[in-house]
Amino acid sequence: MNPFSLEGKKILITGASSGIGRTIAAEASLAGANIVICGRNTERLNETFDLLHHGDDQCHERVIFDLADESATIEIIQQLNYFDGVVFAAGSDLIQPFSFTTSQQLKTIMDDNFTGQALMLQKLIKTKKINSGASIVFFSSVNGTSIGSKGHSLYAAAKGAINGLVRVVANELSKKRIRVNAIAPGMVETGLMKMNEEIVSKELLEVHRKDYPLGFGRPEDVAYLCIYLLSGASVWMTGQSITIDGGLSINR
Repeated sequence: MNPFSLEGKKILITGASSGIGRTIAAEASLAGANIVICGRNTERLNETFDLLHHGDDQCHERVIFDLADESATIEIIQQLNYFDGVVFAAGSDLIQPFSFTTSQQLKTIMDDNFTGQALMLQKLIKTKKINSGASIVFFSSVNGTSIGSKGHSLYAAAKGAINGLVRVVANELSKKRIRVNAIAPGMVETGLMKMNEEIVSKELLEVHRKDYPLGFGRPEDVAYLCIYLLSGASVWMTGQSITIDGGLSINR
């Protein structure tokens, strides 16, 4: 048996309407999983659904809701069945000096990157929707762990909160053989990066690219690590934040 196979597993993926979340959904379906994709944008989530591998024994679902809406999250969870894996890939960024940030911006970034995900996981645990032996994957970042990029204070703070949550919840769920880990990527060429180009010049991005011995990453590079964490190949790994950054941190 291939230890990296996800055949027969049911995987819930938030933030699946674009970027890394979309790629994870597609790759996990190729690995044999039954995928439940979640997102806020109906059109883009449908595009992701069309990218999934639809095998004879596979059944995929799509769910439209906003993680920041706690009541909607509770209602959705009540409708969902049991999971062998959960990937929290939703998130947003804000590039702005800390001295100019507002309380509303802090709330928005924390809701998108931490609070909504933490509350959803708590509801999944309380309703016993996560099977024994399952794997939970969060997304952290090199920002706030390995580096402190100017203008990313709120994002880094939210990702730091993720790291703390992962370690504690991994300990609490270990008796059920439920693994909890985080992936901490460096710069990955996604739609979010293109949005940042409106704030950060292409010239500055190219200077930053030189800090990466292997260059910026692709969504697939991160997705393959996520597949490993969801699979039986990682049954002895929990409570970790795994850096994948093309070598950025070896120069720090």
